[in-house]
Amino acid sequence: MSAGRSPDVRPREAMRLMALVAGAVAVLAGVAGALRDDPDLRAVGGAFAALALYLYARWRDATGTGPAGLLAAGVLGCLVTAAWLAATGYRFPAVCLLVPAVFGLLRLLRRRRSG
Repeated sequence: MSAGRSPDVRPREAMRLMALVAGAVAVLAGVAGALRDDPDLRAVGGAFAALALYLYARWRDATGTGPAGLLAAGVLGCLVTAAWLAATGYRFPAVCLLVPAVFGLLRLLRRRRSG
């Protein structure tokens, strides 16, 4: 029995795929929310758009091809969207977006300290 990670697990490809799926959900929910004038769907679209930006930035950071500014933009996108969601009454999605924002801030601090 192996104590290590399965050779089938590819974290960088998984991050890229999650960013792609989050972006697709953001577009679909945003378009549906705009067409139906549904604030709930617009909130979902905004949350997934911020998450897609963060995941894309984190993927680029993990592969070593992204500048620190891209990750900072992803973190800022999550923070701004979380504030907007909280102000409009969507507190649970706002708290959910704070998780990647905190991890992104920690990554930026680590990157700044080591670089």
